[in-house]
Amino acid sequence: MISLSSQASERLGTAGVRNGWYPPREISTIIGAEGLSDRDKVYLNNSDAFETRFIAQGETEKRKIEETLDIGWQLFANLAEEDLKLISQDFINKYHPKYRGK
Repeated sequence: MISLSSQASERLGTAGVRNGWYPPREISTIIGAEGLSDRDKVYLNNSDAFETRFIAQGETEKRKIEETLDIGWQLFANLAEEDLKLISQDFINKYHPKYRGK
């Protein structure tokens, strides 16, 4: 989710706002991808990857839970570690690709 400046918030109004944050897809649709910060673009790209790699498992795809979790951690690895606040540091140290196997 993207936090906007007060000026951008005024342009967008309250449609789609969730607790002061706007979903990246809605923002890019309204202001264009070129109006997003580099960090916002990472979130937008990760949102697309989440939908195509994690959510859109085909009906005939037989994926083990471990594979699904690995995909999730690969997606988390695209984000800044300080943004993974809701994940315990123990889990990050154990499963994040950056630390796995250390």
